Amino acid sequence: MKKKSFLLCLIICVCFIFSLTITNDPVFVKIGLNVKNVVKEENRVTQKNENITFEIYDETGSLIDTKQEVNVGDYFILNNLKAYEIKSIDNKKATAVAECLGEYETPNISFSDNVKLISNKQNKTIGFYMSHNDESYVVGDGVDSVYGEGGIHDITNNLAQKLSDLGVETTVDETLHLPHDSGAYSRSKTTAQELLNDNINFIFDIHRDGAPKKAFVTDCDGKECCQIRIVIGQNNVNQEENLNLATNIFAVGNKLYPDLFKDVYFGKGHYNQNLTKNSLLFEMGSHEVPKELVEEASVKLAHVLNTALFESETNSNGDLVVYKNDSKISSNKVSLLNNKQKTNNK
Repeated sequence: MKKKSFLLCLIICVCFIFSLTITNDPVFVKIGLNVKNVVKEENRVTQKNENITFEIYDETGSLIDTKQEVNVGDYFILNNLKAYEIKSIDNKKATAVAECLGEYETPNISFSDNVKLISNKQNKTIGFYMSHNDESYVVGDGVDSVYGEGGIHDITNNLAQKLSDLGVETTVDETLHLPHDSGAYSRSKTTAQELLNDNINFIFDIHRDGAPKKAFVTDCDGKECCQIRIVIGQNNVNQEENLNLATNIFAVGNKLYPDLFKDVYFGKGHYNQNLTKNSLLFEMGSHEVPKELVEEASVKLAHVLNTALFESETNSNGDLVVYKNDSKISSNKVSLLNNKQKTNNK
């Protein structure tokens, strides 16, 4: 009887161990010795399964763009100003076919030495937040994501500081909206609204894409440089105003740094842009782009944002006039907020 009991216990133990090993998870994680590690591991696996990169081809079969997530009906404007709409998707091959809609018209850019009051606008304010706080860069951070403040926080803070050096008052809200799932934008809506409640003129959500390095790295006079994608939500009442804002930024960027912007992409969703007409989402490279290159791109973006938003205006002909301002303004007005600081300040 004892021998049978022993054999029964042995069989149960073997079956238990086998059930743990076939999950490909370490035993210490499965039995819950570290709850935080369990969340991180499960979250990381989920993200990798969702990181399917689609190659987008035109009707001639030429590769024209790359995107982590695409839907039929998405449309986008490339750096060369050609506009496309995605007509079909092959999920098995991770490819999509887009139809050319024509060339998108952007305002002509002219420069003037006549520095007007627009260069000294009061309320030169920009707020930043991150719906996907976990996003990181493999080269620079060592991982593509963490369950907490990822490398995207460094990029956002660097961008804010560069704008501050140019005389723009910036606020970075580092509230966490974890996990990285479909509910992240709902959670970050409160953060975006709080920035607007502080009378901030523009709010930008900072991300990084999940595409391969080659999708966001291009040659700039013999050296590698990182490109940036502007994202606009189709499902928001401010889409037209968001596009006007993106168009001016895109046009100024193409004038100052011709290779800085990869495209303007209109995706399904609202990305909290329904809260204000002065909101956009920026994807700062991808997880495979070296973080150093992304930081260099953020310096350029700061220059473009300051110029497009605060040192230019549209004239009667619809042209965008940029007023040169060579003065070295440095206000150092940058506010870095996290949950604890926000609580203490209110």
